[in-house]
Amino acid sequence: MEDKNDLKFLQGFTKVRISKACKYFGFNQSNLMNGKSGRLAEKKVRNYIEQELAKVRLNETRDVVGEIECQEKSSTIQ
Repeated sequence: MEDKNDLKFLQGFTKVRISKACKYFGFNQSNLMNGKSGRLAEKKVRNYIEQELAKVRLNETRDVVGEIECQEKSSTIQ
């Protein structure tokens, strides 16, 4: 079961990309990476990436908690 959790965690990172953040806001990625988009654009992209990372971590935590709850239920049944 642990191997599947690792894979799901890694797959979550496909959503955490600068290109996706730029597309979401309509920013030119090249301009952003060269410092030509301004501090506000940089801040927005950073916040977007941090939120996506937090979602990946939350999903991982939910999976671990769910697995622990299943183990607890099965041990009380036996």
